[in-house]
Amino acid sequence: MSKFKDAVGQKLGRIRVLEYLPRSRPNNLRARFRCRCDCGKETVVAASNIFGGSRTHTRSCGCLAAERSGDRNRTHGKSRSPEWRAWRNMRARCYVRTHQAYHNYGARGIKVCDRWINSFENFLLDMGERPTSEHSIERKDNNADYCPDNCVWATKVSQATNRRTTRFITASGKTLSVSQWARETGIGITTIRQRIRLGWPPELAVATLPDRATTCGTSLRYGRSGGFS
Repeated sequence: MSKFKDAVGQKLGRIRVLEYLPRSRPNNLRARFRCRCDCGKETVVAASNIFGGSRTHTRSCGCLAAERSGDRNRTHGKSRSPEWRAWRNMRARCYVRTHQAYHNYGARGIKVCDRWINSFENFLLDMGERPTSEHSIERKDNNADYCPDNCVWATKVSQATNRRTTRFITASGKTLSVSQWARETGIGITTIRQRIRLGWPPELAVATLPDRATTCGTSLRYGRSGGFS
């Protein structure tokens, strides 16, 4: 009991011990202190919460935790926002084995960089707000990690273009996906794919408009000698 009485007058964090309050009833096993916080509020604190072996010690009336929580909210003010959900889901894909997409991310060794893994604030600072509701986070290199240099906000169309299974065709110094070539040339996606499968040179596959009067462009095989057969 002497150590409790000697505690009167001590300053612990933001609180100052004013008075020792002994057990008021035989079944009350907790000795207490009446304390005053720097904010001016008086509070009664169990002695074990000040001098005990608990990892969580009382150092204020509660105002310190409230301030820290407020600081976190003021840092980004985006809790539960689309950006926050993108950050949370990004980490889940890489580290939560039960996530439905884990096999395409964490199981392949894809990680989140040290700057982002535990800091939504850094993620938001680097990525900024997503431009529209159609955008989501996308990695430029599908075999690389989530990091500032490898991530952008992208639409579903551009993400589909960047899938590992997407077929790219290089013609006349330009590399585009089959769907992009189709939009640019007006030639059907199926036609371009079949031409490539039949051995057509890329330049011809994406430049020759189909002739509806013949089967040209859909079934002719391009031979090694440089002609159709």
